[in-house]
Amino acid sequence: MASYSAYSFILLIPVVLLESIAAHLYITKSGFKIKFMYVVWTFTFANVFSTIVGFFIPFILHNANLGPILLRPLILELILTYPITVVLETPLVYFFIRNKTKKGLNYAMKLSFIANIVTYVPLAALMVILNIY
Repeated sequence: MASYSAYSFILLIPVVLLESIAAHLYITKSGFKIKFMYVVWTFTFANVFSTIVGFFIPFILHNANLGPILLRPLILELILTYPITVVLETPLVYFFIRNKTKKGLNYAMKLSFIANIVTYVPLAALMVILNIY
């Protein structure tokens, strides 16, 4: 269990970097000026929080009937966790950007959606290519 936790937190480094780049590009394209390091800290806190909460999701869904055995890990890791991650991270993203952008919760959710898709899509493709699902 400890190695899973350490592994999850080590993987946050590239995830936070990719999500921060995507979010910063979107924020800049929207016409707002936020320092890149502020966006990095925002997505660091959001990802640490969703990782801690996400650690317990497999235990909750362990006995759920989710289809064929081969598809269960892919469904649990990607299809179910993506919207859960967006929902968990949106309030934290909103908390950090609300004064900088003067935008509401919808903007924060869109930002979280875009940032997370940047990491989930390549992960899904990698899992399919490597036949890890």
